[in-house]
Order: sequence, then C-alpha cells, then structure tokens
Amino acid sequence: MEEQQVNFRIFDKAYFQYRSGLLEKEECGKYQKIIRTLFSENEFAREMRELYEPNFSASFQ
Repeated sequence: MEEQQVNFRIFDKAYFQYRSGLLEKEECGKYQKIIRTLFSENEFAREMRELYEPNFSASFQ
C-alpha cells in the first residue's frame, strides 16, 4: 500500500503541474487513465485512497 501512496503523490504533483500549465493535457490524461485502472484493479490503491485521500490536494481529490 505504501508504494501506491508514493505513486499517488507523483500523480498529485503531476496534476499540480497540469493546473499550472507545465504539463500537457494529453500527458495528464495518461495519468488519469492509470489512476482509473489502479482503482478498478488494485485493492492496495483502493485501501490507500480510503486511508490517505485527505492528505492529497483538494483539487486532485
């Protein structure tokens, strides 16, 4: 589960970069696809979300 928390920290930072205009929409879309896949197929990602979601930026949540 800790590995998923690290992954989602990276996703959160990437989303911040996207909102700041530093990351292309297409690149952000790739992250979104990975996130959807993780939540649908990985129980550790779902557990991490339940436990740590409040620790991520509100806009990313």
